[in-house]
Amino acid sequence: MSAMHTPGPWLQASHDPQLVHAPDASGYSRFYLRVQGLFAPTSELEATARLIVVAPDMLEALIKIVKYADSEPDGGETVAMHRANIERARAVIAKATGSM
Repeated sequence: MSAMHTPGPWLQASHDPQLVHAPDASGYSRFYLRVQGLFAPTSELEATARLIVVAPDMLEALIKIVKYADSEPDGGETVAMHRANIERARAVIAKATGSM
């Protein structure tokens, strides 16, 4: 497995909605990135930044959903109904964590 991602929260800068950063406890950014594009409208770039900001939360939610599905005896009826989505979530987790 590869290294873990930078812990959240990841934030969208109020002064520049295309800038994403992850401040540590002392306020220094552990990383920052700017979503840029030559041919994309600003609204699309800002929406992409919002999606990046919530990535750690989405990963955590997917992990919890898969753990719940795995804990259900015999998979459970609800799990069976959503098996394809649960397997997709498992694949996304593997891709995000480098455990493919």
